[in-house]
Amino acid sequence: MNIALDISTLGMGFYHEKSRTGVFRVVEQLAIGLQKDADLNLFYACEDNLPDSLLMLNELKPSSQYNFLHSKAQIKSAKFKNAVYQLFPKNSIPQKGIRKVFHSMSGYNSVLDEKQFPQIDIFHSPYLPFSAQVLANNSVKKIMTIHDLIPIKFPHFFEEGHTKILQETIKSIPKDGFVTCVSDATKNDFCEITNFNPERVFVQYLAASTDFFYKVHDKSTIGNVLKQYKIPSETPYLLSLSTLEPRKNIHTTIKAFIELIENENITDFNLVLVGTKGWKFEQIFEEMKMSEKVRSRIFITGFVADKDLAAIYSGALGFTYLSHYEGFGLPPLEAMQCGIPVISSNRSSLPEVVGDAGILVNPNDIEGIKEAIFSIFKNSTLRNELSIKALKRASLFSWENFSTQTKEMYFKIR
Repeated sequence: MNIALDISTLGMGFYHEKSRTGVFRVVEQLAIGLQKDADLNLFYACEDNLPDSLLMLNELKPSSQYNFLHSKAQIKSAKFKNAVYQLFPKNSIPQKGIRKVFHSMSGYNSVLDEKQFPQIDIFHSPYLPFSAQVLANNSVKKIMTIHDLIPIKFPHFFEEGHTKILQETIKSIPKDGFVTCVSDATKNDFCEITNFNPERVFVQYLAASTDFFYKVHDKSTIGNVLKQYKIPSETPYLLSLSTLEPRKNIHTTIKAFIELIENENITDFNLVLVGTKGWKFEQIFEEMKMSEKVRSRIFITGFVADKDLAAIYSGALGFTYLSHYEGFGLPPLEAMQCGIPVISSNRSSLPEVVGDAGILVNPNDIEGIKEAIFSIFKNSTLRNELSIKALKRASLFSWENFSTQTKEMYFKIR
């Protein structure tokens, strides 16, 4: 079977590491995992920024040969641009200037090779709307990945552009097309909002990379990473990881932590917040206008490289993720794969991920959240039990399963 996969998101993540979030990971795993399958002939399509996507592919699999749904002339042009870009340091001012000139001349968008369409059975877009060129090819079956419906269900959590992109994506899905979602919760949201036929909607759970997320036992390794991000290694800490924005409910985590340490007079417990500043992050930091004594117990790392996350997860006493709504929820799974006790919101897809391996709480219930945090802080037996459960639960999710289920879906709809 011949599958065309839109890998535009890989290009977006090449020059901007901070954009390598859940959607990027899905495309990355599809691009790598499906290429290994002998039953599939994978063609890469990049309707947005082909040169950067080529660079990202070469970084992921430098020795591999790829098939593209682009003409040889387009591939040659993209490689020429990349050769020029690489004459300068990555993201340097000269490189940015050259990139701007090239983009002004030819734009970001790439035209697919019409001559190759007759041999394509399925076109899979993991994020972006189907283009008019793809929709015009009636012989090609189309499948779209929907990661979540949050910008439509809760638009107040997003800037207007996010809602518009998702609406355009949904609008581009033909009635005879197919959809795959990353959780049952997302499938239910999608079918409810669009009235799309549920029989044409599949679910494939995501996974946490075993290359980046694993239990680190060596204390010196953990200590060195914590030192790098200015996190005290001698004091136990509660960890939270997410983009710092209202939907992630970070302000509630901060409030619960502050009230707990003040009410219980705890002097040996810190809060570590890992993540980049997102939309309306200023509101989050309003919670941090407090006494210096309390403020000194909260550490904000900013962006953390993937290679350092396992050590920071493994060094934590517990992990909290009180998001109001998720399409899947990778951070709790990452924490569980590192063997860390998890406190998670009981909303949307998160119970599907955490199951009975963590403590599920109402994300608005301050008292319940404080009780959960305190139980992990004071009860080593509970921590050990949750750690064992976490590792067992995390083992149910794998990118191998994800790729296998995706392949099975292709054969069902072809």
